[in-house]
Amino acid sequence: MEEGRPSITATFTAMLRAAHLLWDGPPKIFEDTFALRLSGCVSEATLRARFNRLDAEFAGSAGLDFTVGLRRHFTATAVMRSRYVEDRVEQRVRGAAEQKTGLRIHATRCQTLPHSSKAVVGPVLRSRVAQTHSGRGN
Repeated sequence: MEEGRPSITATFTAMLRAAHLLWDGPPKIFEDTFALRLSGCVSEATLRARFNRLDAEFAGSAGLDFTVGLRRHFTATAVMRSRYVEDRVEQRVRGAAEQKTGLRIHATRCQTLPHSSKAVVGPVLRSRVAQTHSGRGN
């Protein structure tokens, strides 16, 4: 990997995600509207030309049918992994937001506690908020 440039793996994955969005029929497993730009391709035609060149190079030694099947496999793998990661990130963000809201409600309720109870609840609540903000609070 060259400093200041995306890795070949990242570029190829972006190309596969763009190919899925542009050429695979519905239903789309993952819709990455940034993938074409992230791949370094300026248009769908540029993306197609890159894949055609890669397919031709690989097909020379492995055969065209194998090459096309392999690209379909790579596309499916990249798209499914991307979808899984995005779903997990969304779950964590939603969970953190729900937990933070719950902590705020709890903090509001704690204000009605007697002074001696606040001395115990306050540090515990601050600790839970800190864990939530650091990504450890689940």
